[in-house]
Formats: sequence, C-alpha cells, structure tokens
Amino acid sequence: RRRTADAAYYHFESGDSRRARAMLERLAAELPAGPERASVLVRLAFTRAYDDDVHAASDLNLQALEEAGDDSLTRARALTGLAATLFRRREQLAEAVEYARAAVELADGLGDLAIGGDALGVQLMAESALGRPEAGATLERLLRLQPASGPVRLQAEPAWHAAIVRMWWEELERAQSEFGELLERGHETGDDSFLPYAYVLAAQNECLRGDFERAGSHAEAGQEIAEQVGQETLFGYALAVRALVDAHRGRVDEAREEGERALELARRTRSAPTLHFATSALGLLELSLARPARAVERLAPLVEFAREQEMCEPALTRFTLDYVQALIEVGRLEEAAEVSGRYESHAARLGRRGALASALRCRGLLAAARGDLDEALATLERALAEHDSVVMPFERARTLLAQGSVRRRARQRRAARESLQQARAIFEELGATLWAERARAEL
Repeated sequence: RRRTADAAYYHFESGDSRRARAMLERLAAELPAGPERASVLVRLAFTRAYDDDVHAASDLNLQALEEAGDDSLTRARALTGLAATLFRRREQLAEAVEYARAAVELADGLGDLAIGGDALGVQLMAESALGRPEAGATLERLLRLQPASGPVRLQAEPAWHAAIVRMWWEELERAQSEFGELLERGHETGDDSFLPYAYVLAAQNECLRGDFERAGSHAEAGQEIAEQVGQETLFGYALAVRALVDAHRGRVDEAREEGERALELARRTRSAPTLHFATSALGLLELSLARPARAVERLAPLVEFAREQEMCEPALTRFTLDYVQALIEVGRLEEAAEVSGRYESHAARLGRRGALASALRCRGLLAAARGDLDEALATLERALAEHDSVVMPFERARTLLAQGSVRRRARQRRAARESLQQARAIFEELGATLWAERARAEL
C-alpha cells in the first residue's frame, strides 16, 4: 500500500495526474478510516487541487485531519494542504493563516524542514493576500530555511513563494529572474506537475512588465503542458491569463473566446484564480472597447467578492481599477469614489507605489468628472511621479492618456498633445492596439 501511494505521487510529479488520481482513489477505497488512509487522502487532495476541483481537495484534507489521529506528520501535511486550497479558493484567508501556522508548529516539532517551509510559504501567501504587516517577517523566516531545506518539490521551495509575493509587492525584475530560474530547474528535473503553475505566474509578471509577447508565450506554454499532464484546473488558469494578455493587446476575438472558455472551466473546477483572471480579461476588454456599462456588469461581482473576503493586497484586485474607471464613465461617481478610496488606502498602507499610481489616476479621473480640472491635473501629476518608481508601462500610458484628456478639456492644448503623444507611443510599442486608438482619438 505504501508503494502504491508513493508510485501514484511519482506519477503525478512526472506529469500523469489522471493515473495518479485513479491509483489513490482505489487505494483510499480499500483502506479503513484511520491514519494510513489519511495519508493517502492528503496525496489525493493534492492531485485533485491541480486536476479538477480545489473545493474537493479542501474537503479531502479536512477528512484527513479527522482520521489522522496522533499522526503528526500526516496532520502537518493535511493542515498545509487545507491552508493552500483555501488560499487558492481566495476564501477564509484568515483561517488559512491559522491552519498554516499550526502546520509550521507541528513541522518544527518533527524537525521536518521541508513541510515547515511549505507551510510557511502558504502562510506567507495568505498573510499577503490579507495585507497583513507580518508578511515581511514571514518571508524573512522562510528564506532562512532555503539553505537547509534539502531536496523538495519546486513548488514547496522558499524561492517559489518568494517569487510570487515579490511580484505582488512590485519587485518585478527580481521576480522575473526567480521565475526564470525555477522554470529552468523544472525543465531540468522533468517536474511537469510544477511547470504549468510556474509558467502561469511568470506570464502574470511579464504582463505587468509590459512584455505582452513573452507573457502570451508563457501562458500558452503553461496551457499546453497542463493539457498534456491532465491538470484541468491549471489549464483553465493558463487560458484565463492568456485571455488577459490578449485583452491588453486589443485582440478582441481571441480574448473573448479564451475568456469565455476559461469561465466555463472555472465553473467546472471551481477555481477562483481562473474565474478572477477570466473575468478581469473580459472586463478590461469591454472597457477598452468603450463599453463601460458592460465592464461594470462583468466586474461588479468580483469587486464585491474581494471586499467580502477582505483581500487587501492590490496585486490580487487589480480589476478594481478598471471597475472604478467604468463606474466613472457611466456616471456612478459616488460609488466610484468609495471603491477607489478603499483600493488607494490599501496601496498606500502597503507601499505598492505602482498600484497607488493607478489609484491616483482613478482619483484624477473622478475629479475631472466632477468638473474640478485643477484638482484632476494635480492628482494626475502625483500619479505620474509614483509611476516613476515602478516599471509598469501599460499603467503609465493609461495615466498619460488621462492627463492628456484632462489637459485638453482645460484648453492646455500643447501640454495635452505632449501627454497624448507619449501615451500613444507607449501603447504602440506595447502592441496595445485598442488603447493606442483611444490616444489617437484624443489627439
């Protein structure tokens, strides 16, 4: 039985998720309730989290906890898995932090640095999503485990969790380097179970950096490998990120087809990241096509979900910015001010200067919509100053476009032309065709 469980896990890591799941399900069905079956359920939960249903994975980890008894190792693994799946669901994030902390404590007692590092990484992700100040200290503690952690799967390494939060914390160049190293090692070791997830995250980082060509290639690579190894959840996630990249580029038909297909997969696999990125892509697409009412309709449930789950990390709620702009364009100014103010306060508190710059752009657009052009121009100048600290060219170009539009309304024609020409040049260089057209229309 132990060999069967080990073999199934190796099948998963080598890229055969379907065979791994079938083996584990048969084994779990043969075993009576207890610690031995609990250890099998933990592995089954891990495969299902990537294969077809993150919620089912949470339930399996809860069942494993009930059956583990005094088996501290299995309890630590189940707690880590439960925390990880709750984070991936973007639900019960505070509980995810507590489950991860309990796993860290058990792992420390066992002297198991690998499980301790994995659990600490999940704790870091959940703390970051909640915008908790202790996340920085958790990262430092996690990185201290790196030299002594020994050989573990790449997705449990401190470097993996560090790369993700550094992307969220707008350390984009460093995250790019770390994702690149992880992808290289994934290919070298043949860790096909890891590669789709790594490509999806690397694609997100490249999208923020404005390299849409590379972002699209990464998302496509993740999608292809996920399909080959039978990871339906990650296939949908990669497809959703690809839709977002194509929405940035103004590839209307591709973005819409990919986004709608990803939404279907999100409903089937109950994957929150897939749902969020697909919805973000379709919302941005509607805004880009000057259909703000449709953008509001698309994005409103997502914004409300993020508020209910107390997600404070701006990187996880970037769709809020498109929602606010769409609200302004349809004249719902009070609602736009409330949502924008909440996002801006999180960005300022956490020191996310790129997110703060984009939030200030929204505040400037709001002032302009209320007729206070002087306030709008002053706020947009502040936004551009914040943009200088983080290289996010697409967002900077959107702020220049907003500035040019307000300058034109204020009859500052020469200054307006300068801003709009800069915006158009950046959009054209990035290949963001729809936004380049908006800049040309303003000119």
